[in-house]
Amino acid sequence: MTCFASNVARLKTIFNAATENGRAVALVGSSLWRINAAARETGYLKDLPPFLEASDAQALPAEQVLYICTGSQGEPRAALSRIAAGTHRDVELGGSDTVIFSSRIIPGNELAIARLQNRLLLKGVDVISENVRLVQPKSKSRRIKVEQIRELEEMFHQKANKGSYKIGIIEDAERLTEEAENAFLKTLEEPPLNCLMLLITAFPEQLLDTILSRCIEVPLMKSGSSIAANEYGDRLRDLLQGICPDGGVSDALKIARAFSDILKDAKEKSEKEEDNERKLESKSFAKTTDGRWLKDREDYHKAIAQSRYLGIRSDLLEVLISWFGDALRHKKGYTRLDFSQQSEFTLDLSKGFSADELMKRIKSLERLRDDLGTNVQESLAIEVSFLEAFANNQTG
Repeated sequence: MTCFASNVARLKTIFNAATENGRAVALVGSSLWRINAAARETGYLKDLPPFLEASDAQALPAEQVLYICTGSQGEPRAALSRIAAGTHRDVELGGSDTVIFSSRIIPGNELAIARLQNRLLLKGVDVISENVRLVQPKSKSRRIKVEQIRELEEMFHQKANKGSYKIGIIEDAERLTEEAENAFLKTLEEPPLNCLMLLITAFPEQLLDTILSRCIEVPLMKSGSSIAANEYGDRLRDLLQGICPDGGVSDALKIARAFSDILKDAKEKSEKEEDNERKLESKSFAKTTDGRWLKDREDYHKAIAQSRYLGIRSDLLEVLISWFGDALRHKKGYTRLDFSQQSEFTLDLSKGFSADELMKRIKSLERLRDDLGTNVQESLAIEVSFLEAFANNQTG
């Protein structure tokens, strides 16, 4: 959390809120430590326990620490700027972290603050500020829930600084639940003043028509090579190059088994990597922490491994959908492709099906993506979907 070093009252408020939520508080920034010393000497913080040094906070689990940093105005030498640049010696932020800008923007600093927030967003950090809010799929099902949209609406209805805008960014907008879409539609129908709403999606056709009709479409071409750009994505693309448009049930089941094998390898690797991390932690902290903390960390690493695996699986499903999407684009005469380097293979695929048949196969894979976000049996769901997507009904 950012804070002006001179705001002693806010330091106390943040400390009390963090303590109530089971977090230790560390100060990051020399000016914060100077003000802290002066405030304690004059009695303003006399009843507050000592703050942690950032180096000491490293020994605690990330979810049990709150850092108070200088740099809310984008100052290049302040602590938060160095954290965002990855050059701070004690603090490193990533995809599971959130930065709250608790200070108002001083006019003239808008550009510096925007650059700082962009660097944080590129690291996968959630940024909460008076003017910008990023909404992403959060739950295990990779859906955006109505509660997230209501939080965004609440931010929109707070008054912006004079001459500035409130900005809401919804990433993977096609993952909005039906309830969330309807809630967001109400905001679009009666938009607050000085608000900019950005919906980012690779599948705009999955959004409500009433939402699309109120948006200005700005096409952004994503390179197909960047979708699942890893060993698992490469294996899947190699597999898809061998698809036979007139393949039968046995061919579809063979592809399903090969896809499941890729997923199995990805899951085992994720679990192995996190188990190694857990063992290193246990070895380092076994003598200084109790058994319950180590058990909590074991559960934490299992959750991280599962989350990483679900991310890989999601990316691989996008490869499947985009592959058939390219075949449909060939059919429609479009030249922009997700996988331009494999265009000869998707062109051959397009020749084996009508546009309607390709669309049915895309819809089947999209249903698989949604179903895997529920409690279905993974291998069975894949088998059923692949029979619909890869078996030519005419060949049986």
